[in-house]
Amino acid sequence: MAVAAEAKKWRVAVALAWGLHRRRLQPTVVTLGTALSACAKAARWRQAIQLLADLEVLSLVPNIIIYNSAISACEKAGQWQLALAVLRQTQRLRLRQDSITFNAAISACEKRRRWQEALLLLAELLEEASPDLTSFNAAISACEKSGEWQLALQLLMTCRGRGLGDVITYNAAISACEKCGCWQQALALLAALEAQGLQGTVVTISAAISACEKGNAWVWAMELLARCGPMGLQKNIITYSAAISCATWRRALLLLAELEEDRLESNLVIHNCLVEACAAAADWRQALERLADMERRSLRRDATTCSAAIAACERAFHWAEVRLLLAELQVSADRLAFGET
Repeated sequence: MAVAAEAKKWRVAVALAWGLHRRRLQPTVVTLGTALSACAKAARWRQAIQLLADLEVLSLVPNIIIYNSAISACEKAGQWQLALAVLRQTQRLRLRQDSITFNAAISACEKRRRWQEALLLLAELLEEASPDLTSFNAAISACEKSGEWQLALQLLMTCRGRGLGDVITYNAAISACEKCGCWQQALALLAALEAQGLQGTVVTISAAISACEKGNAWVWAMELLARCGPMGLQKNIITYSAAISCATWRRALLLLAELEEDRLESNLVIHNCLVEACAAAADWRQALERLADMERRSLRRDATTCSAAIAACERAFHWAEVRLLLAELQVSADRLAFGET
């Protein structure tokens, strides 16, 4: 059964556990625990909850490891309410909870952006046991996903005060700042990361660039992009997308060429950013050239593309092009309404 669990063959593990019962053989806590572990790895939360119920029916004395597996199964499936219910059951049974118990529950809340529940669990953990890096990272990520950047920074400070913190911690905090365009805080976190001797990743830089883009700090965005090479980081499509979003159209075209030199394939998001850059400069000719370039690349335009091109033509008072683009936008809307592709 251990082999089945390691291979994530939950069906085999569960069938073996339930097969024993049908043959009137008494499954042990170890047997059901192995099946629960397999369910956790495969995110089979229904089977995990059923196995917990079987424990009670068979009058087996559970341990915290079994309940941790059940919470983990719920966490991986995004079943945060069930994860919390199982955690509360461990308290009713007076089982000694550990950081693994709480970490799985906090992660379940994080996946569903339940930042308040995640913070309450972290507070409980601070009273019951000692939170580890995983605890803080999951809680910070919950705040990040919910746009609670100030709470994310507070948690980071608490984490650092305990001598904890890694690149994942900083990435989550920088991403929290990025979501609200707090570029100065994002840059400060990047500096703090480097001061601690930690090496940022392409995720770190991409989030910081995106924060600068949202905060209209395009000079800093270009500076960060230029730092990728010296840092030994391979820029990806997300990095370029964030940088192109805040560049002038001439600079954006240079970045597109650089992107292709790096053998990355541009996508609709990249080209929409290019059209928007042309619209910001009221350069209708370049905006229409971008549309033609998309057609050459077999990239299908969407509402964002057309809206940006319309804005460019409007600012230059080219109403004939505006009417054509509006007609195209209407056709696209009709196709969408009737389920056509």
